Amino acid sequence: GQALVATATRGLDRLRAIGVVVAEPARQHGLAGIAALAALGAPPPDGRRPRVATLVAEAQPHVAAVATLLRGVIGPEPGTGTRGAIRARQEALEAAQIRFLGAVRADRNFGVARRYAIYREVAATRDDAPTQGSFAAMLEVVATLERAHTALAAGGEQAGGQLAAFEAAVTRLSDLAGVDSSAGQ
Repeated sequence: GQALVATATRGLDRLRAIGVVVAEPARQHGLAGIAALAALGAPPPDGRRPRVATLVAEAQPHVAAVATLLRGVIGPEPGTGTRGAIRARQEALEAAQIRFLGAVRADRNFGVARRYAIYREVAATRDDAPTQGSFAAMLEVVATLERAHTALAAGGEQAGGQLAAFEAAVTRLSDLAGVDSSAGQ
């Protein structure tokens, strides 16, 4: 748990350096939530296995705190959080690329083949940029995680459907990222 908290803290500090600031209460509660969720998996001192319902109930406030932290990091709306910082950087990069391509087009020292190769290199960097759809998919994972956890805490028939929705959201995000989501199953 402490290693996860240290890694998350370093990540949050790096984000702060590029202008992504998560509100301090959300940051502190989220980091505490990470540590608490990691501790839930530890064997209890008496050696007895706790009931699933007990674990779910204990985890509830921590899941909520981590979800709030993640929403703050990602950015709940376009133009906020990491998605806002990336959009600003992409816009600046695109403006620089447009100026560069204009200069290449005007420079008669480059032949057609070299101009085309430069254009392809610039286009490839654009293709590698994360899309706003990826951020929406991340937020969907967070939202379905919370709904699934709440349904588990309440018990009943809704839990299965909410867990399936969470799994589907993870699969969609994996597909966007080009990751085989079945590898861990």
